Amino acid sequence: MEIRNVSGDQLPNSIVKVMVRPSETFGRNASQYSSQVEKQFITDVNGSSWATGITSLKPGDVNYITNKSGEHNLSSLQSDILDSRYSPYWFNQTKNLGNTFFLEMYYKNTMISRSEVLIEG
Repeated sequence: MEIRNVSGDQLPNSIVKVMVRPSETFGRNASQYSSQVEKQFITDVNGSSWATGITSLKPGDVNYITNKSGEHNLSSLQSDILDSRYSPYWFNQTKNLGNTFFLEMYYKNTMISRSEVLIEG
C-alpha cells in the first residue's frame, strides 16, 4: 500500500501518525478497533523506514506500508501490531473481502487525510 504526498507541504514524520481503522462494514462499532501503523512499517523504495532514516514525507514522495516480511500490503500488518483478540477485524480474513477500512493521517493529532480502502483478494 502506498502513501503519496500530493500536497505542497513537507510532513515531518516525528509528528505524523498513520492509523488504520475498520469501517462499519466489519460490524457495529468496528471503528473503535483502530491501530497506529508503527513507523518501522512505513518505508521508501530503498527500504529506509520512518523509524530509521526518513525524516519527512516531502511533496511528491511515495512511501509504502509494509509488514514484518517486507511486503507492500496489509496482509499481515495488523497481526504485527494487534494481538489475536482483534483477529475478526484483521483485513486478511477471507470473510472480510469486500469490506472497507480507513487509512488516516494525523499531523499534531489533527486528522489531515482519510481514505476509504476496499479489501480485495
